[in-house]
Amino acid sequence: MTKRLILWLCLWLLTALAAAAETIRIGTEPAFPPYIQLDAQGEITGFDRQMTDELCRRAGLDCVWIATTFDNLLPGVVSGRFDLAISGLGNSPERQRIVDFTRVYLPSSEPSAYAGHLNAPPPDRALIGVQAGTIHESHVLEMGRRFRAYPSAKEALDAVVAGQIDLVFGSSSFFTDVLPREFPSLRILQFEPVGVEGAAIALAKGRPELRERLNTEIAAMLEDGTIQNLARFWFTPPERYLALQNPPSSKREFFCEDFYLDDHRPHLWGIDGLCRGP
Repeated sequence: MTKRLILWLCLWLLTALAAAAETIRIGTEPAFPPYIQLDAQGEITGFDRQMTDELCRRAGLDCVWIATTFDNLLPGVVSGRFDLAISGLGNSPERQRIVDFTRVYLPSSEPSAYAGHLNAPPPDRALIGVQAGTIHESHVLEMGRRFRAYPSAKEALDAVVAGQIDLVFGSSSFFTDVLPREFPSLRILQFEPVGVEGAAIALAKGRPELRERLNTEIAAMLEDGTIQNLARFWFTPPERYLALQNPPSSKREFFCEDFYLDDHRPHLWGIDGLCRGP
């Protein structure tokens, strides 16, 4: 009986160690700040990187990051090249037909947005740039708007600066991070929701154990505030900490402080009403 028990314990320990040492390959496009990006040393960093590293640690997974292009993320999951895909991915119904998703780790608190020059025409009269394969491309297609697809959102912004298109439709958090640093002549002009719950991790269908393992730890990280604290760090621009001594009392104040500096108040298709309204 004792020998049998010792044998069982050894087998259990070996199984546990093998599970703990499981290597998970994560595909990402490190060109979507503040979710995921490259630092000055060329290393992958950002909210998704820090959040997922902690998730892997808690789940006992040995996670390896692999940089790729956005259009390779979901095909890479389906083909088995990646175990997971993480890049601020929205869990849209179209994508859920191709891959599975974990529970949402970051709800869509900010809608998507249009960015361009202050004198740009409104979306229904504009030529709009989007990143190919994104929920934003699906949205403008569904809305029947004229658009061009680009390999990356930054290339679409370059096209606006060059006068080739009027607007770019994309993530408002991405615009808030990138525009002041790399495209100072452009502004966020209008918000528009795209109908996703939020960001989630993509994995191949037929892997319920891995999905449940990740979901359990995501729930724990939401419960203990880990994800919320990381989000506060990564999604609040440093310049806003310097400009505002106290946190804004409302989303209206937060927004207006950001987009109406120096009393420059253009008419922005509804944003103007938000800041001047009651």
